[in-house]
Amino acid sequence: MAVNADIAWILRPIYAVPPMDDQSVPEPIGWEVEAGDGQMPMLVKVDDNTERSNINETNMTQPFAEFASYDNKPSGKIIVHLERRPAWIGWFRDLMGDRTFDRFATHGNGFMDTEDVDVEGDYPLMCSSTGGDVVNVLDMYTKSGNTFCFCQTLDFNQEPQKVDGVWLYNGEALSWETHPHLFATRTNKVWTKFATWLTPNNNNAKSDARDGDLHWPLVANEAATQPLSDLRPYPTLPVTLSLHNKSVIADGNLVSGTTSREIIVDAYKFKGSNTYVRSDGKWYLADEMLVRAVTGYPGNGFDYRCYVSIPGKVTPWMGQYYRSPVCGWMRKDVTFMGLLVSRIMETLKRLI
Repeated sequence: MAVNADIAWILRPIYAVPPMDDQSVPEPIGWEVEAGDGQMPMLVKVDDNTERSNINETNMTQPFAEFASYDNKPSGKIIVHLERRPAWIGWFRDLMGDRTFDRFATHGNGFMDTEDVDVEGDYPLMCSSTGGDVVNVLDMYTKSGNTFCFCQTLDFNQEPQKVDGVWLYNGEALSWETHPHLFATRTNKVWTKFATWLTPNNNNAKSDARDGDLHWPLVANEAATQPLSDLRPYPTLPVTLSLHNKSVIADGNLVSGTTSREIIVDAYKFKGSNTYVRSDGKWYLADEMLVRAVTGYPGNGFDYRCYVSIPGKVTPWMGQYYRSPVCGWMRKDVTFMGLLVSRIMETLKRLI
């Protein structure tokens, strides 16, 4: 008896397993890129010495540079003073929780400008992406042999609004899950006195918990650029890829003997830390970043799994580049039934 795809998706094991061969998934909710729509998704560079699995280190900061003119290379930092448009502070606080935001807003922590003297109520945010983020490149130009990319950001001068408990930007509800290209993501190291504040439900007050994630709007007050050398473009659509029956890597090692078939991909969809591809009207999971507990000490473990590759190669399709994982331990108050119910509700929203 055939099993409805939505039911199969709901009942899949809580701790993800590779999809069966030819198994599609319900259309995910996320940032969609189609062939010919002018969008250019790219991955931000990840530390070269980071393993593909068991990632236990903070992702690297990739600040955006100021664009002056096409006759010059971009230079300098882009600093936005959040206190000048307080609505942004409200959104940041709601995303992170008060304690986490207060630590995040400490000058010199990596995302606040280190050149300004600490002033109470002063929040000089450095516009920056982080390793593993996905960005949307709007345009590019070349100067002195180097290519620079204009990346899409949120306009600092257009303040968000909170309506019925939901933050809206230009009338639209945005989140890292649905618009990951418009958010920066921070992952954390194994347990340290400094990094524990990134795992709210274990070391912070429960009221600070935000599912262990640390994501914030990618906001700038001018054109934001990054060198192409720090980005990895996704293959131009349409593209032929090999769809494997299981992940082509396991525990950081390449897996041989995976069966596959070739598909023609005409769309991408990015949802949180997962990437999906569309072929012949069906959606397939292309890659995912899972979080798992590290045995023996409190900390995080991340497991990258990839189900597509360039034809003729059994390697992760984006090489050493991969999406940012969801950071933090699984919240103690999250149960198997709770996760199951959330998946049922998510699927019902798609069907209604």
